[in-house]
Parts: sequence; structure tokens; C-alpha cells
Amino acid sequence: MLMIEVAPTSDRAAALQRLAPVARHAVGGASVEDMAEGAELLDVIEAGHVVGAVALDFTGNVATIKAAASRGRATAAELELIERAAEKAGAVMLGMFTRRGALVRALARRGYRIRSVELEKDLTHGR
Repeated sequence: MLMIEVAPTSDRAAALQRLAPVARHAVGGASVEDMAEGAELLDVIEAGHVVGAVALDFTGNVATIKAAASRGRATAAELELIERAAEKAGAVMLGMFTRRGALVRALARRGYRIRSVELEKDLTHGR
């Protein structure tokens, strides 16, 4: 059985490094530091090794995953642990933003619902 946990990071710089790959998906060229500003950083630990990180932001009792990256093998279990960590911190709702359609469908199967839709068209390349 694979042992997985999510815990507050002890090394913010290392957590930001683990989150760096998601910056390429950021809207408006935001850096990973911008994305994680003001957020609680969590380490994703699998079998005793840190395999990922999550930037979790709280506004009142609503938590938002601002950035997440993992090389772990059990991302569904990781998400469940992130949900529990947010709930333990007082959140009653967890949200996130994504541009990945397949992720939207997978999250809907886990009880998430679409709160808003934003469309865009690249006018320089996609006529």
C-alpha cells in the first residue's frame, strides 16, 4: 500500500521550485511566486519522499488551489488529502482554475461543479 500525505512545507523555496512547471500555464505570464503569493504551501509526500507541492489560498471559508504539481503516482488520493487539509483549516468549499478539459470532466466525477466558464480566442494565430 502506497503511503501518501499532504503537510505544510518546511521549505518554501523548494516548494516553489516543485511548482515551477505550472507557471507556463499561468494567465498573463505570472510567475510561480505570483501564483503562490499569500498562499499556504503544502508538500505532497509519497512513501516518505516529497513528490509535489500545492499552493492553497484561503479567503474566508473558501479555499482555492492556486497551483499544484506532482510527480506522484496517486493524484486522486493527493486531491482527497488536499480537500481534507482545506476542510481541517476551516474551508467549506474548495475551488480551482484549470484550462484542461479532461481535468474538468474528472473533477466533475469527483463532485466538483463548474462555477464559471471563460472563453478566449488567440487572434494572432487561430483565425
